[in-house]
Amino acid sequence: MGDLVLYVGITIIGYIAGALVRRFGKKADWASPALTCVATVVVFTMGLRIGANDEVVSNLNVVGLQALALVVSALVGTTLCLTAVRRAMGMNRFGVVGEASSGRESHAEDKAEGGAKVDKMTIFIVCAVTLGIALGYANLRIGAIGFDTLNANASVVVRVGLCTLLALIGIDLGVEGTVIGSIRNAGLRVLAIPFTVIVGTLLGVAACSLILPLSLKDCLIVGSGFGWYSLAPSIIMDHGMVMVSAISFMHNVLRELLSIITIPIVARHVGYIECCGLGGAAAMDVCLPIVERSSNGATAVYSFMSGLVLTIVVPILVPILCA
Repeated sequence: MGDLVLYVGITIIGYIAGALVRRFGKKADWASPALTCVATVVVFTMGLRIGANDEVVSNLNVVGLQALALVVSALVGTTLCLTAVRRAMGMNRFGVVGEASSGRESHAEDKAEGGAKVDKMTIFIVCAVTLGIALGYANLRIGAIGFDTLNANASVVVRVGLCTLLALIGIDLGVEGTVIGSIRNAGLRVLAIPFTVIVGTLLGVAACSLILPLSLKDCLIVGSGFGWYSLAPSIIMDHGMVMVSAISFMHNVLRELLSIITIPIVARHVGYIECCGLGGAAAMDVCLPIVERSSNGATAVYSFMSGLVLTIVVPILVPILCA
């Protein structure tokens, strides 16, 4: 809960700062490149922690494959359900409702067509994650830095990086000046997104119980982490489910990483609303700048609210399913 308050508070402060910049007729052209740089540092550090974790590396053969199957199913289920709900709410693939689309659709199409920036950011992110994992694994083999020390320092970098990202996103939204109007126009649609992500994720992982040596309950428990790899596995471990906890950790890490990679692709070829549900709980922090860069400020509002709701749901849903 402390992290939740911190993240929301920093975003609000950033938004107020951005609104002041807009009020004085200034621009914040530096915010977007800064977002890319900070996001790259954060995902590199995440990759470093993964590659340096002996428990994760040593179980990649079995646990990793099961976790990967669950992640792919969760992402597919989430995307299909969000597409169905988006259409039911009368929104086009750019997240614009009904007649309101006529004035804004052309701008969204231009952004979707001009994908150079998205592609460049995706390349940066993929390269950063890959390099981080490789260096982390090299350190694991050499033993230059103990994992506890590396993990502690990496945690600080990630925490500072996330706070910086949220501040920059707040500034970007404040300068744009449409976030309040977007929330007002969206209404209950804002809440429809996270609950659709929950349904889509659980349906997707439930289907995996038919092909994996895991029970339906185990699959649902793993999926209910929604990408929160620092909390969900700990709750599961407390219930004495060691193997399920290991799969949960890998699943949630992979969901975050694969979401970072696939968000620009889904935004361009499927829909803006769909891309904001891929990251699960991470939609409000790590994945938020990727969503914002791949779509628009209005979609970033959906992403932030979705991540916020899922962050609240995880510590409630996981213990219920574990009982």
